[in-house]
Amino acid sequence: MYKIYYLRTTDYGTEVFDKKTTNSSVTASKTFWEYRDNKEHESKKILLLLTQDSLQLVSHRFDKRDGQSDFVPLNQTLPSPLLSRHEIDWNDNAHRKKKFQFQVFLDPEDQIKLELAMEKSGTQTKKGFLIQCLNNK
Repeated sequence: MYKIYYLRTTDYGTEVFDKKTTNSSVTASKTFWEYRDNKEHESKKILLLLTQDSLQLVSHRFDKRDGQSDFVPLNQTLPSPLLSRHEIDWNDNAHRKKKFQFQVFLDPEDQIKLELAMEKSGTQTKKGFLIQCLNNK
């Protein structure tokens, strides 16, 4: 699991003020570079951190400059399997698609209608039937 964080120091310690998680190295890379490109954080004491399974892979401090530790230049190669900025397909927004989950409650009469419709369509599961219906809209 990859985690990408924005961290800042407060009077009470370190605060995470934005965090994304993903299982995809491509999505983690893309998110890291999107966060890294955020100009509103330049010169501020903000840390951008990318971890995999709680191990730090990359860190960037926005108050640092090129050549200093914890500064990631835009042309830097990230540790494998992460992608460098120029290797990313910036037109592919598949990682941004949202998934929705919902429940449907049917009275007994509608339950029978659903089962008959599923039987007619040859679909074995309610989930498969719903997907089939959505694809045929």
